[in-house]
Amino acid sequence: MEFKRPPSVWWCLIKAIFARKKGCFTENGLSRFEANISLKPSASLSNYQSLCGFPETRVLPVTYPHVLAGPLHLALGTHKNFPLPAMGLVHASNTITQHREIMAEEELDIRCWIDGSRQIGIGVEMDINTQVLVAGELVWESISTIVSRAVPGDGLKRDRPARPALEMPKSESWRLSGNLGRRYASLSKDYNPIHMFATLAKMFGFRSQIAHGMFLLGKVASKSSVCQSGAVKLSVVFQRPVFLPSTTMFRIGGSENNEVFDMTAKSGKVQIHGIAEVLNVSGK
Repeated sequence: MEFKRPPSVWWCLIKAIFARKKGCFTENGLSRFEANISLKPSASLSNYQSLCGFPETRVLPVTYPHVLAGPLHLALGTHKNFPLPAMGLVHASNTITQHREIMAEEELDIRCWIDGSRQIGIGVEMDINTQVLVAGELVWESISTIVSRAVPGDGLKRDRPARPALEMPKSESWRLSGNLGRRYASLSKDYNPIHMFATLAKMFGFRSQIAHGMFLLGKVASKSSVCQSGAVKLSVVFQRPVFLPSTTMFRIGGSENNEVFDMTAKSGKVQIHGIAEVLNVSGK
């Protein structure tokens, strides 16, 4: 799919709500689905910086290109030939690699694709790959791992990625409001019902609406000194949903080149955890 302007999020949502997909796969799993667009960062940049806690500059936050690619991700998941229902997809983890700072004035070529899937214990998972190029130069890329329970899994239990140890971390308590999902959706165009209202989230098995994982990662990045570097790798595991409204404890610690972080609920259970690393010139 080639787009000259971002696809209509509302039309994609209508397709997602009324689609009757049964999760039929070929023996090789998912076929390749791809979407591309060229654009400049949108007018929502300053509002995104304010909501997530970034300073208002012309440098894009490391997590912001994901917002720009969001409508393409939705277009992939609601394509008529995509076999899984878009509603109910869960964001399990994300890895962002930024090779240099991106300026708000630059023209961005964004490429997104899904190619294949993996069976897991509770269903299947797939990777949404995203690349951002400027004049042919790869400046930013990410892998978003998404889980669907629309098809049977293999029932096998797999170990979760281990939470890195935090030594002498800084910590602060975050109070997350009940309307946070709606505020972030107005910027990201991710109007998944599980983020909007408790009544809608309950239809998908959640006791209340939940925070967008990428909002949480954006807020983490705004607190990370490593993420202010031009070249950085940022990885996160979304281990448990963060219900709204709620209070969560954020911790971060490490060195000027390597920081680990986590968020925990009042119960002490880990909600998200990850690591931010400064990259060298070769991108390793």
